[in-house]
This record gives sequence, structure tokens and C-alpha cells, in this order.
Amino acid sequence: MRMTWKTSIYREVMYSAWLLMFTLLYVVSPLNSRVGFAQESQTELTFLSGGLLQDTENDIYQRILDELSDDFHIKQEVSLGSYQALEMVWGRPNSVAIVQRNIFDMFRQDVPLSADTLEIYGSRPICLFAVLRKNMVNSLTSNKDNEISVKAFSLGPRDGDTAISLQRVIPTAPIISSARADYRGGTRAISALRDGNVDVHFFMDFPTLEQDSMRRIIDDDSLDLAPNILTFLKGANGASLLGFLPTEVELRADGFWEPKRSIRTICTSVGLVVNNTLPYQKLDKIVRPISEGYLEEGVIISLGKVRRYIDDLSDWMKDIWSRLVQAWEVFWGGPIKTPESSKV
Repeated sequence: MRMTWKTSIYREVMYSAWLLMFTLLYVVSPLNSRVGFAQESQTELTFLSGGLLQDTENDIYQRILDELSDDFHIKQEVSLGSYQALEMVWGRPNSVAIVQRNIFDMFRQDVPLSADTLEIYGSRPICLFAVLRKNMVNSLTSNKDNEISVKAFSLGPRDGDTAISLQRVIPTAPIISSARADYRGGTRAISALRDGNVDVHFFMDFPTLEQDSMRRIIDDDSLDLAPNILTFLKGANGASLLGFLPTEVELRADGFWEPKRSIRTICTSVGLVVNNTLPYQKLDKIVRPISEGYLEEGVIISLGKVRRYIDDLSDWMKDIWSRLVQAWEVFWGGPIKTPESSKV
């Protein structure tokens, strides 16, 4: 059969297409093999999340997760709280979790053999807070003896960090030992408090007003944070507070004129727990994000030191304004009028 010029062009095009396809297969196949080998060579690491990390808007978990993803194939699982996470890390060396230090100490007491295998790295402060109805806060503040009657209180889930942290404290604290414990958490606990079904809701959180959970309480007209958590723990056995430190924390938030809150409470810390039966080369890679400061306050709270300078400047300006108002009242015999107060 006579080959026309159209047939010739068609054959050339088809030949070029086949040649291009085989070339691509030759180049891409080894690349896929190398990628597959790299993925297979990564050690699987289970990262447990739960408790506080599920309930608060912070980036501790994600930051560490991103860092570990460079060296490990990460598998994510959910635990109910620090105690359950510690059980899982102890039984499965290729697991890590962020847990509370006081519960870490409690677990090592309960399971002495774990002291040889479990280690905790990093230290990020976390404290116990209590939210009350505003009328109870007012009566507590005006009461010189700081006495309060509690018929019922909520702790969040039974296996959560707050309930586990206080399970040995409550029986030795007279004010709350005979009260009814409720194990609702989150919005259900707040609703029960607002409706009068419980008198106080205890929860563990980072000491900053930037947490959405904190802001919801501060902005609620009917609720407020208790100024002194130690009131509820008066008379508690010191041994039951293992891992906690009584202290006074100052809560801050973004904003030039944002108020600060001082609260007396008990605090511990959170850290990354690992099983040291892993080879040290892998442990080095796991611990590296912590040694680089991924649990430090400046990483989690935006602006870091800059905020402290802004807060100091805000306090200075408030002081200047207060002095101006006092001077006005002395010389002009009346309160200074602001645009709002001068309106009819």
C-alpha cells in the first residue's frame, strides 16, 4: 500500500509519543521507589492527644507534631487524659504524649516499675481554676474568713486531668469532701453552674486570659473566676497535692486596656513523656522540639516579651490618667467629665 504524507506524519507523531512515555516511566519509576523507601524507612510514632489539648485553643500539639513529622511517620490517637496516656506510653515504646507533671508523679507512685522507663521533658505552667456564679464570688470576696458552702461541684470527665488531679485531694478537704461531685465538662458544666445545679466548676488550664475557655467566663455576666482556689482546698492533706505548687498567678490578655487578674491557686506543668527503651538516636529526635523551646510560654503566647512591655506601658498610662483625675478634682472641685458622662 502506498504511504501518503499524512500517514508518514501520523507514524512520526505516534513514535514520538511512545518514546516520551517510556522516557517518563524510566525517570519517574526510580523516583517513586526512592520516595516509597523513604516513607517505609521512617519509624512509626504514635502521638497521643487528649484532655487539655482537645479543649483549648493552643498550638503546642500541632507545633511538636510538625517537628516530629520530619523524622517519623506519625499516627495520631486520642486518650481521655494524662493518666491513660501514660499507661499507653509505658506499654508501647513507640508512643509519646503531652501530660501533666502531677499526674506523671502520681502514675510513677502507682506503677513503680514505670520509673525506669518513663521520662518527661519540658515544663509549661498549668493551673487549677474555679468558676462560680457572680453572687458567690461577691460573697466570698466580702467574707473575711473566706468561708463558702458547697453542695455540688463539677470536675469534667472522670478520666480527665482535672478529676484525676483532685481525686486524692477532695476526701481530705472539708469544704468539698461532703459535696456531690458532678462529672460533666465543657459547656454542659457551665450550663449546670449557671442553672444552680452545681456551685463551682473546677478545671485545669494555662494561666492566660487568651484561652477562649477563659474569655467565655470573663465575658459572662453571671459567672466569674474564683479569686482564691485555696479556699476550697483548706485543710487538705499536703501529700494529696503531690506535684502541685501553691502560688499566685497573674492572668494577662492581649489588648492595650485589658485588665489583669491575680488568682491564688495551685499549679503544675505539662511536658512531653517518652519511653526511654527506644534507641537513643530516636529519643534525640523526639526530644529535640522540647529542647528548642516548643513548650515555652513565649512560643505559645504571641508577642512574648513584647506584650510585657505593652502591659507595663498600659499600667504607666493608667497611673498618669489617675493622677490627672486626682489633680482635676483637687483644683476644680469635682469629677472630671468624659464625653460619655457629659451626655444628657
